Amino acid sequence: MVAEINLLPSKNKKILSGKVYIIIVGIVFIIIALFLTYLLLSSKQERMLVESKQNQVQAEVITLQSEVAATTSNETGSRQSAVDFTEMVSYPVSPIILEVGTYLPRHSYLRNYEFSEQTVKFQADFEDKTMIAQFISDLLTSPLFADVKVDEITSFQVGNGTTVDELEDFDEVPRYSASFTLDINVSYVSSMEVTK
Repeated sequence: MVAEINLLPSKNKKILSGKVYIIIVGIVFIIIALFLTYLLLSSKQERMLVESKQNQVQAEVITLQSEVAATTSNETGSRQSAVDFTEMVSYPVSPIILEVGTYLPRHSYLRNYEFSEQTVKFQADFEDKTMIAQFISDLLTSPLFADVKVDEITSFQVGNGTTVDELEDFDEVPRYSASFTLDINVSYVSSMEVTK
């Protein structure tokens, strides 16, 4: 008979006792409890942050609504003032613009105009001051206008819009821009409207 020889060391498996199982379950329970506490605290912070942003957005909404209300009331006022102005100005303005256009000399340009109840303000460009003087004398002969006032005369270079004082170039002759205020002869303009 052959003897059984086992050269490998023998290992005895230790059996875990009940205390070790209880310790492992306790550690797992503590880890889960800590994780749930962390989630609870972080969700409270996020909720507070969201509530503060929500309050901020609500404040912005209230501000914008008040601005819209103010703008709407201003637009209503400006519309009403436009209606009032057109009802107050009861004369046609096209003949006035045409009359000014007929008296403008050649190479003169009407830049802008503004009507009020009794006056017309406009700006025109001329080649020289004698053209301005001739234009004023022509306007004074017109029955549409009671008075002609020159508010301002300025000179400028044609190409780049600089004034003569800024540039001392004697090769080019400057142009002149004049601002006028015309007093409208309302009775004459109104009678024109009736006869048409």
